[in-house]
Amino acid sequence: DGAREVLLVAIKAEVVDKLFAVGESVGLKMEVVDASMSALANAFRYNYGDVEGCSLLIDIGAKTSNVLLFEKNKFYVRTVPVGANTISQEYSAESKVPFAEAEKFKIAQGFVSLGGAYEEPDDPKVAAVSKVARNVLTRLHMQVNQTVQFYRTQQGGSAPQRVFLCGGGSVMAYSAEFFQEKLNLPVEYFSPFRNIQIDPSVNIEELEKSASFFGEVVGLGLRNIADCPIELNLLPKSSKARQDFNSKKPFLVAAAFVAAA
Repeated sequence: DGAREVLLVAIKAEVVDKLFAVGESVGLKMEVVDASMSALANAFRYNYGDVEGCSLLIDIGAKTSNVLLFEKNKFYVRTVPVGANTISQEYSAESKVPFAEAEKFKIAQGFVSLGGAYEEPDDPKVAAVSKVARNVLTRLHMQVNQTVQFYRTQQGGSAPQRVFLCGGGSVMAYSAEFFQEKLNLPVEYFSPFRNIQIDPSVNIEELEKSASFFGEVVGLGLRNIADCPIELNLLPKSSKARQDFNSKKPFLVAAAFVAAA
């Protein structure tokens, strides 16, 4: 019918310029500015391209979370304003402690409260942060449900058959059990290294503990070795022009020296 689906991504040029300045200050030449959702999509397609049916990937970040749906050649993503920082913020306000202290306690002892009747932890602070975590993830679950419903009704997609979790906010204890209970689907942690050859010098056991953090990094790295279904570059013209000028500096200096001689 002549229609074409388009993915539009934008970022402020000054934000990229600041990131490039940090990289260049330590001798790195930046080449690609990718979006987290597209990098995650590429990592998923590369590692789970053999999985049939519709898959739901929930990437829980600090401030926001990405909800991605994959099915054959279809890809849909939505970013929702619920992240792991919300747990720390609400626990901080409830317990009257600084955010940094609340964040540290959440990481060290926090878990997602179990549904139904169960014996609460003896430590009231642990019990409090676990309840806050469940309330926040319940709000995230509502957003996930809305995304899935929109995907099915407006995009002609199918119901997801499985769930993958990733991101720093997904490793809190009982997060997988929470989503399995709420979505009534099998839940596992996304492994961006599933089809990646690992160097023998890498400690596999340590890598497995934090593998779900590396989805975007692997997706970006794949741009150099594979044909990725989504390839975009948000490199601003100002950064490219500065890079070109810096690469020509040695020749300009040499030309000036020759002219002076």
